This record gives sequence, structure tokens and C-alpha cells, in this order.
Amino acid sequence: MHTDAGDTLSTGFVHGLLEAAAGITTPERLRGFVAAAGIAPDLLDAPAARVTRDQMVALYQQVAIGTGDEMMGLWSRRIRTGSLKLLCTAMLDAPSILTALYRFTRVWNLLLDDWRLECHRLGETVEVTLERAADDAVTRPFGHALMMKLHHGVTSWLAGRETPVTGVDFAFPAPAHAADHALLFPCPVRFDAPVTRLCMPAAIGRESFRRSRQEMLPFLHAAPRQWLFTTLREPQMADRVRDELAR
Repeated sequence: MHTDAGDTLSTGFVHGLLEAAAGITTPERLRGFVAAAGIAPDLLDAPAARVTRDQMVALYQQVAIGTGDEMMGLWSRRIRTGSLKLLCTAMLDAPSILTALYRFTRVWNLLLDDWRLECHRLGETVEVTLERAADDAVTRPFGHALMMKLHHGVTSWLAGRETPVTGVDFAFPAPAHAADHALLFPCPVRFDAPVTRLCMPAAIGRESFRRSRQEMLPFLHAAPRQWLFTTLREPQMADRVRDELAR
């Protein structure tokens, strides 16, 4: 059966997740997580292989729940079960999305040792940056992508719609699956940048919102299904990114 590339994701993201998780669990358990997600083991050995969105979501959930680390070993300290719930709870009574994002970064910085999140308003742009906080901090590309996507996802949930993003920069070289980042972010994506950052219109930050604990719980239980993939992907965006990278 033919599956459109937009409905699938490069296994490069899967490898990024599994490489991080290998530091917090055993090879046997990792193989079990992969099998439970419906991913054939030999698929991971094929350079051009792809997985479905459902498989990627299932793998994320298997590893996060199975290891008790909601960020699956991507950071130097485990992000224990319940951390994302605490983060979202801290935002619920914020007067604006910008204030909510500021709170989100402050709580994250209590959990992270090697990286630091900052939220700034610069003119008509709101920037969320991920900056090195320790000289020996390990740069995990999937971790950087997931952190930026989590911020975009939370912003979209607060606003009640997928919010626009004007640009995403990553402080690492373009990976082989760089073009697939267009399936995650509805905007231009740049690599080899000085710092990892996500930019959005300042008007989004000024918006007020109303979200309840009752609405928050289904959002968290479905993670990352509701926020990992963009629904604003322009036609042929991935093809254009590939062309740009080839220049």
C-alpha cells in the first residue's frame, strides 16, 4: 500500500530517540518498545526507511512510560513522570500566552542541568531559545527538535489552534533527514545556527487564553500526538527544504 511521505517520518528521528533512551534502559527493553510500537527491527537498518505517525507516537509513549523519563534520556537528568503535568499546571492561570511561556521556561530550568531555556520578546517577535548551561552539555538533535516542538505544541494548545511560527534555528549541522523537519514545523528551518531557537509573532504572546485542568489532562495523555506534527505544512515544503540543503 502506498503511503504519502507527509504521513510518515524518517527513521532518523527514531534513531535519535533510541540512542538517547539507550542510556537509561537495557537493549532488551528497547527492542520491546520498538516491537510494541509496531516497528519491524530490520526497518531501522534501512537508511531511507520511514515510520508512520502512529508508530512514532507509539514509540514515544512506550519509551516515556516504560522508562519513567518523559524526555526519554535526551537530557542529563531524567524528566520524571508528572513533570509535564506540573509544567502545564503552572501555566493555566497566566494572563497571556507570553507569561505562560515564561513560566514554562522557568520550570524547565529547574529540571535541566546542562541546557537553559529563555523566553524573550524582541520587537514583534517572541523567541524561545535553548542555550548551553554547561561546557560538557551533549547536543542531541532530536532533543533540541522535541523541545522546540513542545513549546510550539503548548502554545497552540493554549491558543486553541495551531499557531504560526516564523522560523526555527538549530545549533547543529543538518542531519541526513533534515528535510523531514518541515513535517514538524510550519516554517523555514535553519541548521548550523549559533543557538537553537523558535520564533513566533509577538501578537501570539499578547493573546489571553482560557484552559482548564479538565482540558489539560487529555492533552497530556495523548502526547505527543496533538503537538508533534504540524497541520500547517505547505505543499512540497519538504521538497523545497531538500533543494535548499542541496545548494
